[in-house]
Amino acid sequence: MGFFSNIFSHGFDDPKPMTNDHLISAIAGQADWLDKMIKSPFQSQQSPSIINLALKRRNYVAQLCQEVVERAYQKKVDIYPGATNPINVFSETAEYAKQLENSGVIEKSANVQAVKKILFANNGVTYLADWTVE
Repeated sequence: MGFFSNIFSHGFDDPKPMTNDHLISAIAGQADWLDKMIKSPFQSQQSPSIINLALKRRNYVAQLCQEVVERAYQKKVDIYPGATNPINVFSETAEYAKQLENSGVIEKSANVQAVKKILFANNGVTYLADWTVE
């Protein structure tokens, strides 16, 4: 947790108690902000405060994506309205993240790429902004 230890002091919610829906919504909210920033005037994008805030948001997205992948391995899963069996909606994402890791992508980046592709792009939601943190 060391990498993410100071994120909560900057007003970001801890993803551990979030529902799956809240977790996805939190990722989408951060991604929307990052997309708006890449469409803003260049001078705004280069502002030190914007650069710093964008880095903090990308770090938070990385933490949220890590939580998504970790939830794929939990025994307790949500039952969604209309479902007859509990389903783990994050297992495909975790499998793809593992494939990326096996191909040499570092874990944090693999988690982010997997969430962006499996949970968003594959469902028609595209974000142009880069979510990765180096």
